[in-house]
Amino acid sequence: MPTKTSQASSQRGGSSQLHGQSLTQDGELDKKVNELVQYFLVMDQKKIPIKKKDINKAIQINGAKAFLTILEKASEKLSNIFGYRVVELEDKLKGSYILVNDVTYSSDEKVLIWSEEDRAKMGLLSVILNMIFMNGNLIYEDDLWFALTRLGISQEEKNPTFGNVKSLIMEEFVRQAYLEVVQQPNAETPTKSFHWGQRAKHELTKTVALNIVCQITETQSTDWLNQAEQCRLEDGTGASNTQTPETSSTSSSRFK
Repeated sequence: MPTKTSQASSQRGGSSQLHGQSLTQDGELDKKVNELVQYFLVMDQKKIPIKKKDINKAIQINGAKAFLTILEKASEKLSNIFGYRVVELEDKLKGSYILVNDVTYSSDEKVLIWSEEDRAKMGLLSVILNMIFMNGNLIYEDDLWFALTRLGISQEEKNPTFGNVKSLIMEEFVRQAYLEVVQQPNAETPTKSFHWGQRAKHELTKTVALNIVCQITETQSTDWLNQAEQCRLEDGTGASNTQTPETSSTSSSRFK
């Protein structure tokens, strides 16, 4: 995050702005790299994709070459020191970045203590992501709310734990790139489908999702043929999926 000194110097004529021709002048490169590392760490707490234009505005980087140089060195520090991987998102989120934690901790290591509210939100998100995976990698809006209502979570009433649940799911989780909402154009009535967002695809694997479901339902992965095959394909150990849609539908419906 930019220091007051760098902000003040930029106001005195932009001397702190980094141009491609002066990457190493007066240690400016190291300074900008450190500022970007701090900026990533602070902004990632919101779990909202970090836009390139916001980075340029905050760190005051001019030029594509300078940006790539600083981003590369900041990414190395984030990886080596904190265990974070910088990921550039794709498609409509191209030009935005997220941090993915690549460090695996033992169960007794408490590296990050979440508030009860955040823990509850992540629990709800996990349930929704599992529903999506177990129902053919998408779930329609009506089906989602039907399933959540059975869990005592209604979109019509303010929840004592989550507050406005509809806003949490449709806005916050989508803005954080955990969920992607797609309008179905060919439906008889306007409807939306929910899919794993790009952050979810980087932070969660289908194998982990299936293991969670198996623990909840006290089943084995072999009881979920379609999902187990997807896990093998994701791991690079599976053959092509030869399961029929009817079998997949029957299997996934057991988790609703």
